[in-house]
Amino acid sequence: MAIREIGYRHWEGTYTSHAFRWWTVTRAALRSTVFSKGRLVLLLILTAVAWAMPFFQGLFWFFLPPEAVTAIYGEGGGGLDRPLRQNLDELVKSWQWMWGVLFSAVVGSRLVSNDLRSEALYIYLAKPLRRIDYIIGKMLACVIWLIPITMAPALWVYAAVNGASNNQIFVHERGEIFWELVWVELTFMFLCAVAAVTISSLTKRWVLALVAWIGAMFISVPIAVISSEASRNDEWLYLSPVTSLWTFSDHVFEQNDAPNFFPDWVGAAWVLHGLIALGIAVFITRVIRIEVSE
Repeated sequence: MAIREIGYRHWEGTYTSHAFRWWTVTRAALRSTVFSKGRLVLLLILTAVAWAMPFFQGLFWFFLPPEAVTAIYGEGGGGLDRPLRQNLDELVKSWQWMWGVLFSAVVGSRLVSNDLRSEALYIYLAKPLRRIDYIIGKMLACVIWLIPITMAPALWVYAAVNGASNNQIFVHERGEIFWELVWVELTFMFLCAVAAVTISSLTKRWVLALVAWIGAMFISVPIAVISSEASRNDEWLYLSPVTSLWTFSDHVFEQNDAPNFFPDWVGAAWVLHGLIALGIAVFITRVIRIEVSE
């Protein structure tokens, strides 16, 4: 039987003329991520834990009486802009980076490695799908799964602080802070999604992909810090995507006036966006080099 005629449990392979065939791959990947109740429960637990810090941050602002807001932060002046930026920056640096990495590893490690192990990738590519459809579909699936872990909690904190505004004190730069939030969260989401999916495409064992991605991120932090301390050169902190993310977040949320031992944010931005570009290039190369028989 020709490989074009072989079925795949997550996609019927129906010949269709619609232009968004990558969405077919995305939907299949989203469904396959929760193929069992145990896996669904695990993802729900991780999501709940990831929401712990932003949830209580939001509750603090939500139940803070207007007079208490005025008493704590004064009237007029900078308003709630600085507290909001501080909350969002601290959320990324102290909490989200850990759970974003863990969640992306759990979700992304299986997305391509399972296809390689079961040879489903060859079935995908022998169907009426372009390779770019497969690439976009897998990347987008991981990004979508990361929204509840990254973007949604940050928006909750943003909404809670805006909800605590009163006639005396409020957020002056709502639009600017909103786009700062989007910039930081999207950068982090794409970094995690691209890295997790790309590493998954390099092995047939999803456990290796999971351990490799988590290990690389967590181990890079002490390596970068020790190298920086030993050489007394802050630029060694660029070795870690995590410390680069912290520096990048500090700058975008305008926290650079605080005591900060990290190097310049431009280098950090290059590291983050460079890793995203490199990961996409590696994944594209990996998929393009796969030979498929009709």
